Amino acid sequence: MIFYLQPIFTFIWSTFLLGEKLTASIVVGGIIALVGASLVMKQEKKPKEKDMEA
Repeated sequence: MIFYLQPIFTFIWSTFLLGEKLTASIVVGGIIALVGASLVMKQEKKPKEKDMEA
């Protein structure tokens, strides 16, 4: 999961350390990344029907 969120945390740190500006497109991109990561993690946790039968 860390690889999905690395760009978000990189920008957060660059905002504080380097003074980068936060724009609406960056916020929207971060939200999309979080939603995508949560969907991927949710799909990985679901047991497969084949595994349940074995």
